[in-house]
Amino acid sequence: MAIVPVKLPKQALNQNNYFYTEKNGMLMTRTFILLFALIFQAVVKPVAAQLKEGDPVGNQLILQLDDLKHLADIEKSYAYANLASHRVLSVRLKLVLVSFDPQKTEASVLLGQIRHDKHIVNAQLNHIVSLRETENTPDDPLFYNQWNMNNTGQNGGTPGADIDALRAWDITTGGVTALGDTIVVAVIDGGCDQTHPDIDLFVNRQEIPNNGIDDDGNNYIDDYYGWNAYDNTGSQPTSVHATHVSGIVGARGNNADGVSGVNWRVKVLSVAGSSSNESTVVAAYSYVYEMRSLYDETSGAKGAFIVATNGSFGVNQGQPENYPIWEAMLDSLGAIGVLNAGATANLDVDVDSVGDIPTAFETPYLIAVTNTTKTDDRYFSAAYGLQSIDLGAPGTLIFSSILNSGYGYKTGTSMATPHVAGAVALLYSAADSAFMVNYRNNPAAVALQMKQFILDGTDPIAGLEGKSVTGGRLNLYNSLMKLLNNPQLNVDPLLIDTAILLGNNGSAGLTVSNTGGDTLMYALNIPAQPAWISLGEYSGQLAAGASETITLNFNSAGLDTGNYVCEVVVTAEGFEPVMVPVNLLIYSDVGIEEGAGSSGYVAVFPNPFSSVINWEYTGMKGGNIRLEITDITGKTVFGQQQNDQGPSGRFQWHGKANDGQQLPAGIYLYTLKSAESFKRGKIMLK
Repeated sequence: MAIVPVKLPKQALNQNNYFYTEKNGMLMTRTFILLFALIFQAVVKPVAAQLKEGDPVGNQLILQLDDLKHLADIEKSYAYANLASHRVLSVRLKLVLVSFDPQKTEASVLLGQIRHDKHIVNAQLNHIVSLRETENTPDDPLFYNQWNMNNTGQNGGTPGADIDALRAWDITTGGVTALGDTIVVAVIDGGCDQTHPDIDLFVNRQEIPNNGIDDDGNNYIDDYYGWNAYDNTGSQPTSVHATHVSGIVGARGNNADGVSGVNWRVKVLSVAGSSSNESTVVAAYSYVYEMRSLYDETSGAKGAFIVATNGSFGVNQGQPENYPIWEAMLDSLGAIGVLNAGATANLDVDVDSVGDIPTAFETPYLIAVTNTTKTDDRYFSAAYGLQSIDLGAPGTLIFSSILNSGYGYKTGTSMATPHVAGAVALLYSAADSAFMVNYRNNPAAVALQMKQFILDGTDPIAGLEGKSVTGGRLNLYNSLMKLLNNPQLNVDPLLIDTAILLGNNGSAGLTVSNTGGDTLMYALNIPAQPAWISLGEYSGQLAAGASETITLNFNSAGLDTGNYVCEVVVTAEGFEPVMVPVNLLIYSDVGIEEGAGSSGYVAVFPNPFSSVINWEYTGMKGGNIRLEITDITGKTVFGQQQNDQGPSGRFQWHGKANDGQQLPAGIYLYTLKSAESFKRGKIMLK
């Protein structure tokens, strides 16, 4: 039987200097290892220091000749370096690999000389090339114990029965979005150990700790390290359960310490409030809602960019109709873009039949999780449900952080669920800027997209077939690929503002683009389409990276001068409809040119504006000058006229209607006009 040397991690050795090999069941001592190493060293030729990817192979060149028949001449010309052909790489392309004696000459010197030879077309050093399998295995010394991240069959597991973390980490290891938002997962539990060196806890920098003041105005006093919903204070309790869960979500990876979380760089917001009574749970979720809402309202100046919550608690066989406020809290969080991972019961029951809180809730913003094992089975005492339980995740003998800077094993759906909460956060770190802009504008819809990526990416396993929505176990890499290969809808412009001369026709282009990685099916329509614009029903498809410009045709037949408005609606599966307002000005030919305006110059500043905007104009003809502001529906909201001011002057507007009421933020259209001149344009009120 051939002996195959196996590199074993340090932790595989027990305190008696024995280790157990899964393959043959042999107990081996350190003495045997040493003897084995000496024998192996004796029969294997010693090698030099291991070369890295991209390093040159010290005594080899790749040459391309004008004709292979000159190879002997080349060897003869550089005999001083003991140049010798090693192998022909391509007869057709006349490529050969040659070696030389590095004791006779330096590689760079020989290469410089040989490149000038009349029979050499090209020459280079030979280099080390690495296999493109994952290199992102973290250096955390206890990572070997984390079969859930990378199952190689250790301790009787099934190779591949894991969340495929290594390939996922080649894409992203978490932390920050493409728009610069620091990603946060809220762990609602018993309070994480704030001193554990392997967990990066969120800290509310807008709050001064222990001063008895609500510094950031979020209605929570001294919530510097999170919130304690048990006693309504910022003082955090400490729980081994919460610390273990937090490590699964986001233990610092590749820091040469302990273990790795699903995310290496995510912030974990500790919220104590996972048990005792339901009001505590509602209060805990309310804190998360406040912090994310505050972040959105202040453009990130306060609060936290929370994308997921983790809840490893519930009520066995609870009936959803008795817990409407709890479910409504999850709906409210979903409305602002927060998904909620929830652990199902640690019982061998069908949730669809007997009920469970929260995993029997019907809210779409909940991902209900059950427990799978290192052999890809459903754990024997983990609940299931074809309609209620979305997927499984590793939850049996999961190695993660515990109290006193330690690490240990725990089992339960509580351990499965944080893999999913962490997965949500990891996906947001991989999303591109266009996706994240869409998330800002449509948080609820995009959150549901993220949930679908996670469900669609699962690996099917027999133990969950017919017992969960997906019939599968979480796969990080697959879900990331669903995200990265997802189509992305972009529409330009978002406002069409044009003018045509009375009795004439005109046109404008609307460009639909797919900036994602899969085919986009889209459609355009104009509700109650007026006769002055032509489109009809229109649909198309775009490959990844493609775009199409659709022409909108305008005509003034049967119309009088004035403003005409409608909307073009762009729809695509998985996206909120994009409403593009169309504003058409029809004007007479009395001294007015088609386009943005007639002769003259107008400066508009600042644009966008928040309090006041200015127009300075010159060269306007025709006496009295009037400024009119309309909203995107064509309704005039403000008008002002300056009489006998001459061709130059100035207007100022404070974003209010003529009656003094403050107008909402958005896009507005302005027109400067006189008897012989006009200027048009867009402005934005912030």
